[in-house]
Amino acid sequence: MTATSKSPFRKSFLPLLPGFRHVPYGDARALEAEISSAVYTGEEIGAVILEPIQGEGRIIVPPDDYFPRIRELCDHYGILLIVDEVQTGLGRTGKLFGIEHYQVIPDIMCLAKPLGGG
Repeated sequence: MTATSKSPFRKSFLPLLPGFRHVPYGDARALEAEISSAVYTGEEIGAVILEPIQGEGRIIVPPDDYFPRIRELCDHYGILLIVDEVQTGLGRTGKLFGIEHYQVIPDIMCLAKPLGGG
């Protein structure tokens, strides 16, 4: 629940874990600014968690250059890239994993529901 930025999902579980930051999906510049801010203040970021395609509420496909840029940022700053494939994994987007549409290899992949068929 801490990883989601959607307040209706978060409210019932407050207080949540500290240390999470949220930026607008699909905006690599916003993520870069957030990482730069953290580096400037001496805060460490361990990982970036993203869905290849957001599916909660509506389908949001990021710009084609989004994931390659995020991979570059993570590599540059030594941050893990975690891809949440719970809704997009195992063929649901026409490829085995949704991240494959961007020719990016994540450090960690979350699968859960697709492995159980639903």
